[in-house]
Amino acid sequence: MKILELISIPTLTGAAAPMLNLSRRLKQAGCELDIYIDQYRPHNLHEILAAEGLEPCSGLALSTIAPPHKNIADLFSLVRIINGGAYDIIICHLSHDHAMAAIARAASGCRPPIVRCLHSARSLSSRPMQKLLWRHSDGVITHSQNLARELAERFAYRPERILYLPAEVDIERFRPPMAEAKSTCRCRFGFTEAEFVSGYVARIKPGRRHTELIRAFAACRENMPQMRLLIVGDGESLPEMKRLAASLGVSDRIVFTGFLDKELHQAYWAMDAYIQMAVGNDASCRAVLEAMACALPVRSMRDAVPAEYFDSSEDEAIIFFDEDGIKSALNGLYHLAADARTSPRRMDERHCGHESAAFLSVFLETL
Repeated sequence: MKILELISIPTLTGAAAPMLNLSRRLKQAGCELDIYIDQYRPHNLHEILAAEGLEPCSGLALSTIAPPHKNIADLFSLVRIINGGAYDIIICHLSHDHAMAAIARAASGCRPPIVRCLHSARSLSSRPMQKLLWRHSDGVITHSQNLARELAERFAYRPERILYLPAEVDIERFRPPMAEAKSTCRCRFGFTEAEFVSGYVARIKPGRRHTELIRAFAACRENMPQMRLLIVGDGESLPEMKRLAASLGVSDRIVFTGFLDKELHQAYWAMDAYIQMAVGNDASCRAVLEAMACALPVRSMRDAVPAEYFDSSEDEAIIFFDEDGIKSALNGLYHLAADARTSPRRMDERHCGHESAAFLSVFLETL
């Protein structure tokens, strides 16, 4: 099977991470891939894909911020690519890719099915363009059962055309650390063995609720003298969060790492617990899966993770995030028994990707 895959993202963030996992599984299933990414903006996704043996093709800007003449040029180029590629499937990850592919396919002499990957609730808005795009998709792949249900209900999309493919986590990289490795990582980030470290991994921007977390943490510092925060991520609000921590007198208790890539698993290994404050650009909330794979106790806002991540016996993992709720979650984590902190969490095998390639092949062959 030959596949044309489009994603208008230049870096490994948001939908790009599940896109990388999907491309791996397609390759594993024996598919031939022609991948086009956003090469208009500075990028690292090209190098990451190339290192995986998934070298992106050139010839498209494929960017949401490209000027109109670039988009027009992309449409003409995409028509030529579709006509000359003998593709069995076109896979699109974002609305920009989807719109370009739908217009180009309509203008070409070929009619390969378009499969849309549904990564976030933003793609389910009731805008006329979104409704039109869903009518021009022959199948959908999503990592969220909630999103699959919402797509079927809101747009009357046929459920048999939706493949729920659980989000994946690299369990070779994200795994419970040995005691020596954990100690080394804690030292690297400036924590002592006596301190209890709660972490949060997310881009630092409005809507990710770093402000609420820092305020709640500061409010209960007297009752939890050994509690520390490890905040992983970069973003436009990072300077503001540092100023907030200073104004509340907790700068010495919070470590801001900035963006971490190859060292990300080491940040989880330095933590004793993980707290998820908000949904990001990728509704799979892969940071929660990574934390769980590293055997960390997890607390999350009720709507911040897919419901299937926690079973009915784990109601204490779901909290409402007013300030009292956050303080209660931090307090509960802080006072966990030592064996509860270190006992490995059960990682659902569906999130390890063992059967993804087979599911993908069967689904795509039905379109």
